[in-house]
Amino acid sequence: RAASNREIPVDFKIASAAFINQLFIGSVKIHSSVVEIGISAFAGCTNLKGIDIASSVKVVEEGAFSGCTALKTIAFSGTAEQWDKIIFGGAWKPEADKIVQYVD
Repeated sequence: RAASNREIPVDFKIASAAFINQLFIGSVKIHSSVVEIGISAFAGCTNLKGIDIASSVKVVEEGAFSGCTALKTIAFSGTAEQWDKIIFGGAWKPEADKIVQYVD
């Protein structure tokens, strides 16, 4: 099955393990009503290449994007200052090779 794009309009929190190991997800747009991304929410989505994260997100829990080996781009709809205030669970924070773009 080919990777596709998904927009996820979820209120408040994307549940833990909500999309774990879903190989069909190629990109994700986190809607502005989301404030938290749960534990391992997108873990193992090996075709996930890009994430658009709304500035409403305040918490990214442990392992939310672990094993997303194709992930190269993270677009954040806020400022660098807002990005720095996000609470990241565990050791996950985008590595240097992941490009965080501020869209504000």
